Amino acid sequence: MVAELRTTKGNLDFIDEFYADSQKIAGKDFPVYITEIGVTNYTGPGGMSQQESADYIKNYIEDAKSRSYIKGVWIYDLIDDGKDKSKRDYNFGLLNNDLSPKLVAPVITELLNKDNHK
Repeated sequence: MVAELRTTKGNLDFIDEFYADSQKIAGKDFPVYITEIGVTNYTGPGGMSQQESADYIKNYIEDAKSRSYIKGVWIYDLIDDGKDKSKRDYNFGLLNNDLSPKLVAPVITELLNKDNHK
């Protein structure tokens, strides 16, 4: 189960199930806000390369947008908290610690521009 939640499909499938169960209890539709997703670019177990994380975040946001009940997705974190790539919690940023963009930064810009041109 935990490994499945690390994939875009597995994570959103779990949220779909949660939403369906909750909708039955509530007896109506309601909005869902995903208030934090994040991918670490550290060098240890579970870390992703910059390309892998850019692909993951792009796919996650595009797949979330296809679900009418999901009204927003927030990404953690804007800037890496440190420079040590061996520390998991230092490397969640869309930008490196020196404010240079990671590969995900233009992906986010592209997604935002696509939304603004609808």
